[in-house]
Amino acid sequence: MNPQPTEARSLGSLIGQIAAELRDAGTGDLAELRRLKPDDPGGSAFWRVVVTRLDPELPAGGDSRETALRRWAVILRALAALDGLHNPSRRFGAALAEAGVSELRLNKLLRASGEPLFDEVRAVTHQLAAAAAPVDLTGLARLVLSDGRGDEQSVRQTIANDYFNVIFHTERNPKEND
Repeated sequence: MNPQPTEARSLGSLIGQIAAELRDAGTGDLAELRRLKPDDPGGSAFWRVVVTRLDPELPAGGDSRETALRRWAVILRALAALDGLHNPSRRFGAALAEAGVSELRLNKLLRASGEPLFDEVRAVTHQLAAAAAPVDLTGLARLVLSDGRGDEQSVRQTIANDYFNVIFHTERNPKEND
């Protein structure tokens, strides 16, 4: 994993770079990232991504840095679990619908905050992986990073809109989806 210059990057670009690096990562690093826990981010694979990709984006220290590291542990766990499935053209909410994530699971995901959000992200990540559903993981990252911020509701609404657009289109045009 090569270091990234410190210029400001979009979240989508950052997620794309990390996803590309994980495609080339060894099985040991991917396994380590899949086992990440927010309270114990763990070993060298996590810290390699932090140092080479995330440090310019993270707060310098204190509780805000710890919170950011916990959130990135959740995001990196999802990126590793969905290795090879990152597709910037497949919006997160739409991918959830296409992978068969239930409305109940979606509602639990969008209403969760803090630790329950991390648990719900793990559950939907598992469903996306089982369905081998291509997904823009930038939407998942926005969801996790926006938790408790002023833009939290708009991020969640975007995911819901994308999910229900697919659901309603499928209900209105069932023969197109056979």
